[in-house]
Amino acid sequence: MSGVLDHVVVRSPGPLPLAFFWARLLGGRIAEPAADRAMVLAPGGQRLAFESGPGASSRLALRVPSVERGADHVLRLGGHLIGEGVADPDGNEIALLVDPTVELPGPDAPRFRRYVAIGDSSTEGLVDGDGTGGWRGWADRFAAHLASNGSPGLEYANLAVSGLRLADIRARQFDAALALRPDVMTIVGGINDVIGLRPDFGAIADDLNDMFARSRAAGIRVLTFTNPDLARANPLATVVRERLLALNRIVREAALLHDVSMIDFEYVAMASDPRLWGEDRLHINTLGHTLVGAALAWLVGLPGSDRDWATDLDLRLAAHPRPRIGDHLHWTMRHLGPWVVSGIRGPQYRQGREPKRPDPVPVNLERERHAT
Repeated sequence: MSGVLDHVVVRSPGPLPLAFFWARLLGGRIAEPAADRAMVLAPGGQRLAFESGPGASSRLALRVPSVERGADHVLRLGGHLIGEGVADPDGNEIALLVDPTVELPGPDAPRFRRYVAIGDSSTEGLVDGDGTGGWRGWADRFAAHLASNGSPGLEYANLAVSGLRLADIRARQFDAALALRPDVMTIVGGINDVIGLRPDFGAIADDLNDMFARSRAAGIRVLTFTNPDLARANPLATVVRERLLALNRIVREAALLHDVSMIDFEYVAMASDPRLWGEDRLHINTLGHTLVGAALAWLVGLPGSDRDWATDLDLRLAAHPRPRIGDHLHWTMRHLGPWVVSGIRGPQYRQGREPKRPDPVPVNLERERHAT
């Protein structure tokens, strides 16, 4: 008598978050959830056990209607790019096998009423000048994408303040954001923690998990993203690189546990290109904010959005030389049409300022078009 395969075991440093990813990817459910072990039961009867512990990377195959749709499905659920393919959050390669009979759930065309952004200087918009002495940024650009693609009359508030650590964002912005009753929210932060002297990663994880859990319990669609590898854009960032990767692991696991939509910029090579960063190499410039806004539009499945935002800049700028590290980033790409990359404009970086957009008001699309 032949044996019967019961399940396949995949080792993971964080088995429960990884199990949530695979359950959503396969349309299955989790049995026996625990911090060190979880079993995913797929609709076809397959059983995947995720257990705590070190192990070599695995390679799993997934049948999909097309490579493009399969890759989008994996990435929208929290996977990431790996070479020319895709992988799960732990880096296990996912081979995409084309089968036209397979159906994948596509992103619903979203329609949102109110968007609230909370965070630090990145969410506030440094260093993407709006031409009037203020900052624009990826959150403003994402709001404009929403308002012009399925969410007319969208109200938008931005409570972000430069210099805040994650505990400050939770204490000063999060409850205020919930009180505004948004149906979509971005929660991004932690950089100011990791560049500090003694970052408390346990507290960072607690703050992030609390905000994700409470906003999801309120029925809010929550979006976030990990940070690029800044060491490529700024060699001095190597001194905090391990801290940054630790922060990314916390963001990744918390997003998976609470069903928060996430873009894993750590594995997008384009995101750490020096040409996307301002002079201080700590804040993305106008082009960087433009691409993050486009990435979030793709993440929620806005009509007409695609993954062009992840295209390597060398493919866009074949004739444009890569700047030397240490050079000031004053350059203009006239052949890219509406994309203008400029030096720093607007107010100087200061901690403790009031939010630039504390109340939800409709997005002024005419103003946004002129600012593009």
